[in-house]
Amino acid sequence: MGGAATKKIAYTGIFTALTAVLTLFSIPVPGGGYIHLGDGMIFLACAVLPVPYAVFAAGVGSMIADLSLGYTQYFIPTLLIKAAMALIVCLLGKNADKDRKRVWVFLTASLFMQFAYFVYELFLNDFAVAGGVLHVFMGLLQTVFSVPLGVFLVRYAKKNGLIGSE
Repeated sequence: MGGAATKKIAYTGIFTALTAVLTLFSIPVPGGGYIHLGDGMIFLACAVLPVPYAVFAAGVGSMIADLSLGYTQYFIPTLLIKAAMALIVCLLGKNADKDRKRVWVFLTASLFMQFAYFVYELFLNDFAVAGGVLHVFMGLLQTVFSVPLGVFLVRYAKKNGLIGSE
């Protein structure tokens, strides 16, 4: 296995672990779920890694966190939703060179994630639980934290040479 492939696999492992760990450091919220920093790491992984590696790190890292936190009913949907979220970021703005574009791309991916979890909640519960004001608000609160964190992390990584400079 060549050096470039080994480096991609190593970075993928690091981003998978960091996504899991930053998701594990979470704050449970009323109505179910939790607020965490893992989505910011997903956004950074999308800027650093090639598409399939970023998608893997996002899905598997988030799934590991759900399993570790005891959210076993969510681990498969989380794998799929977070992988799709990363794919959206990679397709819409992998090489976004301005913070404004990154905000829109991260916001789009994050709102997709909120909608996908909402749809899954409809299957688990009734509409009142899935669409309850508190539940929706807490989901949006996750977006409020993760989008600026992702923009900051990508800007920091670019400034310090982890990814191409602006």
